[in-house]
Amino acid sequence: MCLEESDLFGHIVDRNLDVYLSAKKVAPSNWRDEVDDCRVLLRGTLPDVPGDQTVAPGYSEAWRGLWRLINFLQDLPGFHVEFQGLDTLEAPDVDIVGTAPIEGAWLEILSLAGEDFRSLVEALRAADAAVPDRQGFDVTREGEVVGMIELGWSQARLAICEEPFDTTEWDLIEFNPETGQSVTQVVAMVLRRIEGRVA
Repeated sequence: MCLEESDLFGHIVDRNLDVYLSAKKVAPSNWRDEVDDCRVLLRGTLPDVPGDQTVAPGYSEAWRGLWRLINFLQDLPGFHVEFQGLDTLEAPDVDIVGTAPIEGAWLEILSLAGEDFRSLVEALRAADAAVPDRQGFDVTREGEVVGMIELGWSQARLAICEEPFDTTEWDLIEFNPETGQSVTQVVAMVLRRIEGRVA
């Protein structure tokens, strides 16, 4: 689906990040309450620099900017990310949004998961756990980031994090793949706390 074919279309760019917005029917004044018609594409690239990219000027800013926008826009049903080096799925069609199978939601989460978390995501999916609605989500307090949720279920206020942090808003399960922690135990904790069942 070409965004330019919609009745309303816009594009803004900030160095390495492009944001495209389109809508078929809903007027901009109603976008706050009627987001199902909106289609947002976030396209990004990181600065091409030799050596250690993480210390290159602009690299950290571009990376942080990308994740801030993803956190801000992730609840829009027509949101899609295309980022250099990141495996992506086909953009959602706003005509059928909300009718896609749960399997598609898990595939999107799997495509965005870091290598260390892929086994956990696959195990949660295999156990028929509820699909998390938060991924790579910054938790803030008074405007400052205090930690990051790798996977989260906002209705249950349950989240999986790699590094623990102080929060009263979320019930945290720590999962650090480097320690050899059991994926099965984490899945069992998630199922018990969300659905009251055992893996």
